[in-house]
Amino acid sequence: AATLSNTSGGYNTLGGQFPFNAVAGAETDYALFGYQVPAGAVSSPGKNLLIHSISIDTFVQGAAVGTTTIFQWGLGYGSTAVSLATTDSVIAKSARRVPLGIQSIAATSAIGTLGQNISREFRQPLMASPGEYIHIILKMPQGAATASLQFRGVVSIDATWD
Repeated sequence: AATLSNTSGGYNTLGGQFPFNAVAGAETDYALFGYQVPAGAVSSPGKNLLIHSISIDTFVQGAAVGTTTIFQWGLGYGSTAVSLATTDSVIAKSARRVPLGIQSIAATSAIGTLGQNISREFRQPLMASPGEYIHIILKMPQGAATASLQFRGVVSIDATWD
């Protein structure tokens, strides 16, 4: 299971499958996924990544939920560092953040309970340049760090290279 942190990605892929252990509710933006768009090389020029849409599915795994858990999802793109604590400066660029949606899992939800599907399309694709990061951001404003409670799911990113 991923360790949730705002300074490094729990997973270094462009979306995919995830499990993570339940944590206490907090106002922390966790980088569940932190993917760096490959920089160019002599034999392979760098390409921009254009993100067209994102969908997220989440379910309960490992133990029943003891308290209502809320997931607030977002996308960060264009940052020059994997840390979500990066700020704009002369030498760094922070993530441009876009809200994706909210899932709520009720108290006493059993193993296998699904959160609401999140699906977000962008009329104008969002672009990350070579060397920049894409973050799938998870905030849990309400939840409990219950022993053996895990959440699992998938993040699907529809993107093309330009």
